Amino acid sequence: MASSDEGDSSAPPTPNYAQLSGYSSPVHTAVKAEYDGSPGCSSDSVCSPEPNGSLLNGIQNALLDEAAKADGDQGANPRLCAVCSDLASGYHYGIASCEACKAFFKRTIQGNLNYQCHSTSECEVNKKRRKACPACRFQKCINMGMMIDGVRPDRVRGGRQKYRRRPEETDFAPSSSARRAKHRRAAELTKHLLKIEPPVSTLGPIDPSLKDKDPAFQAMKIITDLGDRALVNVVQWAKQVPGFTELSLGDRRILLQDGWMEILLWQVIFRSIPLCEPDRIAFTKGLSMDEEQAARSGLGSLVAKALHLTRKLRDIGIDKEEYALLKCIILCNVELSRVEENTHLGELQNNLYDALHHHIMKDYPGDSRRVCHLLSTLPTLRQLSSESVDHVSRNSAEKSIPIQQLFREMLESKCD
Repeated sequence: MASSDEGDSSAPPTPNYAQLSGYSSPVHTAVKAEYDGSPGCSSDSVCSPEPNGSLLNGIQNALLDEAAKADGDQGANPRLCAVCSDLASGYHYGIASCEACKAFFKRTIQGNLNYQCHSTSECEVNKKRRKACPACRFQKCINMGMMIDGVRPDRVRGGRQKYRRRPEETDFAPSSSARRAKHRRAAELTKHLLKIEPPVSTLGPIDPSLKDKDPAFQAMKIITDLGDRALVNVVQWAKQVPGFTELSLGDRRILLQDGWMEILLWQVIFRSIPLCEPDRIAFTKGLSMDEEQAARSGLGSLVAKALHLTRKLRDIGIDKEEYALLKCIILCNVELSRVEENTHLGELQNNLYDALHHHIMKDYPGDSRRVCHLLSTLPTLRQLSSESVDHVSRNSAEKSIPIQQLFREMLESKCD
């Protein structure tokens, strides 16, 4: 099972799936045209063949940005500042950054400085222009994951405290200013995740050859093509999650290979919440399916389990902020022992859990069990993800269904 790109609260059109011959899988040329026109996907990355006819490694090319490719060509792998892309001197306040951005962030917090952008608050921040607009530079520091409470407000040059610690202040009782900073960072993270949520794709052009195929073949071909298109957007989305690009390429691959199907299913399920009476699963705009239609298409068991999760989340009343935060938690839900930069991934996980807790405490103060109810859906989602991978792998092989490169690589990574 795969989806498109975002949980949309508006109910999409619900065509009669019995008339599936009126729909079709996007053919390779149509999908390739959409990829070529999408940000971050060049004609020689995910979709195009190499000169010798073999396809490029879709996961590798989807993860590597142009700067990383250039560094690899030179035989080097320097870590860049997440704020201005200068060479980073190490991890400062939670992210990889250069000395200049580290000092700027520390100076801003300690001086309690307030900046104002004189343009549209979207100024470019890079090595050459990082001093041009301090307001946008500071906002980018926050967006990329710099932690305000990582800066000691009572520090002066030389590392000595300017004020004596009050006897009642202990490391176990953070000051009110530290709590406010933590809450502010959590709110900003949630706001950023809502901002980067990609739009929902629409159903592609009709492939006339599908009309002669059985419903199970039609359904599998359509869903795998939609899944491949959605995967490109998932990779682009992940690159914008604060802290993700600071992980090594190998760690990023592990996170995506572990969580891609869960992320696609999570998007499908959230998008399906408004569709009731009867309940339906919305794969994308213009294509949804109820249990009876799913049974005729060979997806009955999977859709039934997806609908169970949909009803549970509908009963909880999950909102878009919780959806966005849990989507990132799913992405980062990997055992720390499996990654190289486990300290950094641990910080990402903690930041996401803090943001979810802060949102629930702020918007649902009387619902003390809400976070438990939300997190309890994730094991069921993981089980559904495993069953979906098995179903798609088995049926696509038995029916000889052609699958796009990126989607096939992800399936193979889950089956290893």
